Amino acid sequence: MTEGRWMKATTFRVTDRQAVHHILTGVVDGEFKTGDTATETQWGASLGGYGPGRGSNINPDDHGVWVPPSGGVAFQNHYTPYGRETVEKTQMGMYFYPKGQEPKYVLRTMGIFDFSIVIPANTEEHHEQAYLQFPKDAIIYGLTPHAHHRGSSASVSVIYPDGREQMLLSLPRYDFNWQYEYFLAEPLKIPAGTKVVTRYTYDNSKRNPANPDPNKVVTWGEQSWEEMLATYLHYRWVDETVQDQRPDYDKQLQATLFMGAMDDNFDGKLQKAELKGQTGDMMAKFFGVIDKNADGALDPDELREAQKLMPRRRQSAETEAPKAGGN
Repeated sequence: MTEGRWMKATTFRVTDRQAVHHILTGVVDGEFKTGDTATETQWGASLGGYGPGRGSNINPDDHGVWVPPSGGVAFQNHYTPYGRETVEKTQMGMYFYPKGQEPKYVLRTMGIFDFSIVIPANTEEHHEQAYLQFPKDAIIYGLTPHAHHRGSSASVSVIYPDGREQMLLSLPRYDFNWQYEYFLAEPLKIPAGTKVVTRYTYDNSKRNPANPDPNKVVTWGEQSWEEMLATYLHYRWVDETVQDQRPDYDKQLQATLFMGAMDDNFDGKLQKAELKGQTGDMMAKFFGVIDKNADGALDPDELREAQKLMPRRRQSAETEAPKAGGN
């Protein structure tokens, strides 16, 4: 593109739905050329995505995503083999505001992830949860839950600073083949300090006909026979406009991801018993060293210092993944 444009919608045309696990897209700047590799840590704004059952990515009225001049679109496509050779020919359609016209607000996307999930073998009902805590006032427009074949239910709620909880979305029968993007009937304004909580139930038993292997302990993974806990939030900041953008707010929100993935009692600290998964096991070994004030829990400052000591590859995956978000 030789000039920047405001995007209002995207859609995807997939030719082999059995092979495509998901598609995520994002903006990259002009330093990249066609065919270059750009990891999600180098992406800017999200341009939407695709999962089984999902339709087009349509922004609310007067909201848009800026696509800069000379920039490109980066794709993260995950494919799952199913026993025969195939060729997938995905097409992406982009729809812009007319030239000279711009929306009033910037639509943003951030993901709630829990990379530490561990689902026991032969277990019919296993629960996992995670949250993000909003640092500034925001308005939530939509929600996109994502799990794999063992996902059996999902929900999203908000916990306000006064402790009151409000349900936003309940999917009592999650279906991998119907991963829809749900927009609220009325956008919800939330104050700073609000936690957006997502809860999942997994069925890793033989009663689940879609289960690839009930005898396997399942952890986070990108293939369909592994699992994920991922809920994408579509929102805007209350005091942000196209003319006064606040990308720093997103960085503050993203900084709460790691705590929200493991803080099961929602107290804003990590007790040793809450540490799980590969990363949690590693932190548990050095808990006494990380817990600088020796109060028996890791606060946000201590957790940030611990993350600096983590292997770079894992640190990048667990702190930067939300940039790969949906709409």
